[in-house]
Amino acid sequence: VFTKILPFVCFLFILVPMNIEGHNGSLRRQKREWILAPKILKEGQDYTTEESVVKIRSDKETEENITYSLTGHGADKDPKDRFQVDPNSGNIKVNSILDREEIAQYKLFGVAKFPNGSRAEKDITIMIRVKDINDCTPVIKVQQVGRVSEHSNQGTVVMKVIATDDDDNTTENAWLSYRIDERSNSGGMFSIKPQTGEVRVAKTTLDRETKDTYKLIILASDEGGKPGGNTGTGEIEIKLTDINDNIPTLYEGSVEENTVGVEVLRIQAVDLDMINTENWFAVYEIVSGNEGGYFNISTDKKTNEGVITITKALDYEEIKALNLAVKVKNEAEYNFGSSMSITGASGSKSYPININVVNQKEGARFKPSVKSVTVSEEKTSISLDKVITTYAAIDSDTLKTATNVRYAKLKDEDNWFSIDPITAGIKLNKYPDRESKYLVNGRYYAEIICISNDIPSKTATGTIVIQVEDFNDHCPTLTSTTRTVCFGDNVVYVTAEDEDGFPNSAPFTFEVIQGDSKEKWDLEPFNKTTVLLRHQGSIWPGLYKAHLEIKDQQGTSCSEPQIIDITVCKCQDRTKACLSRSKSKVTFGAGGILLMLLGLLLLLLVPLLLLICLCGSAAREFKTIPFEAKEHLILYHTEGQGEDKDMPGFQVPVQVDGGTLKMRNINMSGGQAYLDSLVCSQHPMGGGGTLTAEDMNMYKTYNHKYSAGQNQMDFMGGGAIAGQNMRFSQHRAAASSDMALSEHHLGQYFSDVSFF
Repeated sequence: VFTKILPFVCFLFILVPMNIEGHNGSLRRQKREWILAPKILKEGQDYTTEESVVKIRSDKETEENITYSLTGHGADKDPKDRFQVDPNSGNIKVNSILDREEIAQYKLFGVAKFPNGSRAEKDITIMIRVKDINDCTPVIKVQQVGRVSEHSNQGTVVMKVIATDDDDNTTENAWLSYRIDERSNSGGMFSIKPQTGEVRVAKTTLDRETKDTYKLIILASDEGGKPGGNTGTGEIEIKLTDINDNIPTLYEGSVEENTVGVEVLRIQAVDLDMINTENWFAVYEIVSGNEGGYFNISTDKKTNEGVITITKALDYEEIKALNLAVKVKNEAEYNFGSSMSITGASGSKSYPININVVNQKEGARFKPSVKSVTVSEEKTSISLDKVITTYAAIDSDTLKTATNVRYAKLKDEDNWFSIDPITAGIKLNKYPDRESKYLVNGRYYAEIICISNDIPSKTATGTIVIQVEDFNDHCPTLTSTTRTVCFGDNVVYVTAEDEDGFPNSAPFTFEVIQGDSKEKWDLEPFNKTTVLLRHQGSIWPGLYKAHLEIKDQQGTSCSEPQIIDITVCKCQDRTKACLSRSKSKVTFGAGGILLMLLGLLLLLLVPLLLLICLCGSAAREFKTIPFEAKEHLILYHTEGQGEDKDMPGFQVPVQVDGGTLKMRNINMSGGQAYLDSLVCSQHPMGGGGTLTAEDMNMYKTYNHKYSAGQNQMDFMGGGAIAGQNMRFSQHRAAASSDMALSEHHLGQYFSDVSFF
């Protein structure tokens, strides 16, 4: 019975506490927290006309009237009244346009109160975020100064530009991209990394002595530099720090560009020899730096000074300074006396002289001086209303297009073209005619004048060449891609050629392409087809490469840079010929000669020794190999295997060089012989002895093997040394080439063999 009521009892125990909980406590619904998701409003947008941007509401509204209010920055705190809530509906509206750069996020608290002023709910947090728009311009920090050493390597970091953008830095509205205004980057000396703003050295030709400060205009654009973004500008300053790249100079002079025949500098020489004699008169010579032929030096006989004059005009825009080395000596040869004689003394020394080129205010000029344009006779391929080319002059000082000038025709015999006075654009007035009498070799020549608007005005003249059907289809190339330079000289003459005719050829324009090369070269013009390639430092013997871009008069160049291989070597004195590598000379000393003679004697002695070894032998047979050769050699001098027969023993007396070798009891059995007793004379057996024995079974070949512990019998060089108790076996070789048996014994032997 208990087992039947137990489940019922357990059910009662479960119900009791549930009833008690329900009886003692009132039934209450858990209150839901009134949490709002953050509201996002875009800055700069007008929300003031909207009824609400967010709404709060309490569940207590169903029980009693609720009054709503706001607290926090933007409501009852600064900036006040930016947000306002309707006390009855809970609608929150915006009273002004929001600016994210002022406040990016508002944190407000919604309050719900009963009419008696008590809070109906826990205050609700209202987050209002302001979405960014690209309304701010990047700002570059002012007075940013960077420093870098002159002649720094390409890619050297100079500084990092600092710029800011007040927009949200997590969006592209504040992602900045940097670039340099190329108008401020004279010569393209610097570059900037767009993503980071790192300013780097772009060319290795930075020279503090020429220009020590650069001011660059930096442009910073947001949105990563995309079109339509905001751009801010600012100026940075880069100062070059000095390195020791100039040798001390004793003299320095200057000369204005475009001048010829002017005295530049005088050098005073001091000589303690007798005045006005050949021992006192100085002879000056420019030994380096004047490869372009710009200067001449002579001696003033009255003052004994060296006078440097300019003989070839210089262009400041191309050459700003020249470093000359001048050597001075006397007319008479130096004589130091016997007590002061110095081997190799020249009595002369070179002195460094620096010549600075002074810039002049120049007017406009045409570059190139002859402009070529190619046209066709076919009327369908050209239009008279179309500009065929533009021939504008450049400012000689800035090398940019000249301004404040006008253009006109100076010479146009057949009125082929017209020129725009402002832009220098050229149009054809008529269709070209290759058979025109005004053409020279298929070319029509005319002249253009550029007139400045200054008072007084300056003019420049250029030549325009209209080519009919001839094309500029060749680029300038080096006449030689290899050059040899003597150690101590740092100048290379580089010449180019062009298969095209004038004006599609010379004068050429040369430019060094630095690239990744560590070698630094400068160019000096020499003539229309040649330049001087000068190394900025000292070059040591070895191989060097220089990359050049060569343009013809019309600006045409090869697609790839021209490469010239330069070999620097040591030269012979007073010549430009390289010294060949010294070859090691081998000479025989006394020891070497003696060794050579000994070698010759040995060569003569070897045949003599061979003759000695062979002489004195009665038998002309091969020598016996002193070891068992059965396993290695094939024996061809053996007879077939004989029959086994018992041979009677006999004694063989042997007489060799007076000595008597007695043998007895020699038993032959199975091709083996056993010598029971051997008595030898005290003298070794000599060559040429005669072996005689009675009743001796003769055998043809002997080959001796010895048993361990027994003495050996050697047959050497026509002689034999006999020992005691020797065992003979497998006799296949002659006993000795120096021992012979008599005919009597040989006959007896063969008779016995036949008998048995």
